[in-house]
Amino acid sequence: ALLPGDASPSAVEAILQMEEESEDIAKKNSLLLEFDAFFDDESGVAKDEEEDEKTTDATMSDDMLLQLKAMDLKEQKRAQQKGRKRARNLAKDEKKFREEKRIAAEDAKRKPLRGDT
Repeated sequence: ALLPGDASPSAVEAILQMEEESEDIAKKNSLLLEFDAFFDDESGVAKDEEEDEKTTDATMSDDMLLQLKAMDLKEQKRAQQKGRKRARNLAKDEKKFREEKRIAAEDAKRKPLRGDT
């Protein structure tokens, strides 16, 4: 078991990122299950095919596709900026951790143990 000050920030960040990735995988798997439920097992076609054909033609226009692409680009940019910010904060925390560890080691060398007096 690690005490709060014993773990380096990079190790903690790696564990948190692994948890986020596993949550993302779980979400994708649940979406795949929903997608599988969309199709009829016997015929292999969509269950509400008539309704879907009507709504797809009416709703999916070129403008809407461009908007979706723009939103995707914005989301990618946000994710990139978030990753950069996370890396900067991690570097700052790692530097602070090393400094505190160095100070603690120096203090331990200077101060004798209670039984050594």
